[in-house]
Formats: sequence, structure tokens, C-alpha cells
Amino acid sequence: MKPNILIDLYIPAHLGSLEEIGRAAEAQGLDAVVLVGEDPEELPDADELAEFNAESRVHVHTAAVIAGPGYRAALFVDGRLEDVNLDAIEASGDFALIQAALDELDGCALPICPRQGAEGVVHRQVVPLPPRTPVGVVALVAASNRLGRDLDIEDAGADGRRILGATGPFGRMEDVGLYATLLPAAADDLGGIIDALTHGHGVGVELGVRPDEPPRAQQRPDKKKRRRRSRKKRPNDGGGAEPSSAS
Repeated sequence: MKPNILIDLYIPAHLGSLEEIGRAAEAQGLDAVVLVGEDPEELPDADELAEFNAESRVHVHTAAVIAGPGYRAALFVDGRLEDVNLDAIEASGDFALIQAALDELDGCALPICPRQGAEGVVHRQVVPLPPRTPVGVVALVAASNRLGRDLDIEDAGADGRRILGATGPFGRMEDVGLYATLLPAAADDLGGIIDALTHGHGVGVELGVRPDEPPRAQQRPDKKKRRRRSRKKRPNDGGGAEPSSAS
């Protein structure tokens, strides 16, 4: 029988060092976390990651994020993220094609709060997910827009997909551990984590709001400078522009 782990499926890589994120995750009882970067250069290299994981109780994995009008996905690959052509995958804007590209790499494209954009923007139109893939949707994220979150949950329920949890793209260091996912996999087995996600396993859990923090509706993500892939901006790119027209 596979073990069940508590894993944070999306911690922005720019929030802190491996040591800082590891301490925050361990304090919240997490078994594993996924550092997500907009560019592989944001992420620790393989040697640094291996050295950290050899000493840490919390196992750290890495993923890259792509985003566009009405979609956002964390790309999990059990191998070298540098081998993934992120710009080409992102430019397709089609989740079926995105997942097909990841299938060739034994990876997974995990939908991340597709209706929720930066600064409270809510996308009224989203890119449909391929019906052949039962992968869940990370809808429970810190500092989320309540309407966007509820629409993400409604979409996932209507599509028969699991609702997953993570810190998410708008979270801060103090948000690590507020939401997580209970997943049947080993903490140190990225291949097993990918397999569990692609087969539609996992359930989002809310681990609780710390008593010294304001309600999530009042939170706004800290604005931090970070590296981005060089590409032409498109409307609604990554959720920060104006929302699409209501469908």
C-alpha cells in the first residue's frame, strides 16, 4: 500500500531559500513541497537540491509554470526541466496539446487556479481541460480571490475532478502550509507523485489560518521582482491583465 503524504504542490520559488522554505514546511507538518519557477533558472540546481534533500525531513521537488489567457499550469517532469521548451508549450494555449507534450516526458500539467488572476482578477472564460486526463485542479490557494476560487471549485466538480490545495502563485512565506494536498505517494518519489496526479488522485486540505494573521480576503501578495522568461506579453497573460468578457 502506498503511503499518504501531505504535499504543497505550488510554492513560488522566489519566496525564499531552500532552507527557509524547508523550515516553514516542516513547521506545518508537510512531508514534501514543490518549488515552482517561471524559469528553470529560478530553481535550485540538481546538486544543490540533492544535498538539501539528503539532510531535510521535508523533501523538495521542482516544477515550472506556464500561463496565458484563462489557464495556468505547473509542469512536473521526472527529469531535466531544462529540456522542456516552455515557450513553445505555453504558446499553444491548448491544454490537450500541453498535456500531450508532457506525456512524451512522462510528466504532468497540473491546472493551477485557472480562474484566479493577480490583483483579484477573475477570468470568466478558461481553457477547457482534456477529458481523457483525470488530473485534479489546484483550487485552494492562499490569498485567493473568493469568487475565482469558488468558480474553480465549481468547474472541478462539474468536470468530475479532484480539488487540490497548495500555497499557490499569490502566496507568501507565512502562507506555506495553509493549504496542502493529501496524496498517495512517497515524499521522495517524484515519478510516483506525477503518477498519482495524472490518475486523478489527491484531495485538498485546509490546515488552518494562523491566529495572528488577517482573514485571507484582506491579504494581497507581496510584489517582488523576479526573473521571467523573455516573451511578448499577451492579454490576460498569467492572470494579471483585464478579465475576458463574461460568457
